Amino acid sequence: MEEEAKPIRKQQRRMNLTILDVVKKEVTKLLAAWIIYPILDSQWVIPVQVVPKKSRMTVMKNQHDELVPMQIQNSWRVCIDCRRLNQATRKDHFPFPFIDQVLEKLVGKSHYCFLDGFSGYMQIHIAPEDYPTRVVSAVHTLRPSKPNKEGPNCIDHISYPARRPPQRQLSCHVTPRKSAMS
Repeated sequence: MEEEAKPIRKQQRRMNLTILDVVKKEVTKLLAAWIIYPILDSQWVIPVQVVPKKSRMTVMKNQHDELVPMQIQNSWRVCIDCRRLNQATRKDHFPFPFIDQVLEKLVGKSHYCFLDGFSGYMQIHIAPEDYPTRVVSAVHTLRPSKPNKEGPNCIDHISYPARRPPQRQLSCHVTPRKSAMS
């Protein structure tokens, strides 16, 4: 962090019920995989953003019976806006290795595997001391489908830092004739 950086705590915007359901499902999925976990308080809080996923194109008729290309939107992506956090973070001069450095490490190796089986956007490890700066605020309301004797089960606000799941033992087998590097 930069020395003069002040913690950023932004309030979550209102969401309609459809978007709230999308956020609830994503938060539940990430909690179950231990990519995130609940906390009580943090100085750094980032609100959740929900955007439409890029979707396939199709051709449809418009009001003048002309065929026009249209995008069909049928799914959502839950994101966080880290621009202000990035401004407060000290920049690394060489954040990623050059491709020739990566290839040098592969010389003489018979197998190479790079796999993140959960989701494609969780590729960067976060140091444990940096967890408090990656806190996301989400309005997450759980309601039972039918009322029970104990009353409704509600979590009005949940905050959680993003973190990597525990390392898992994976066994990989590569078939060279079916593999390609482009």
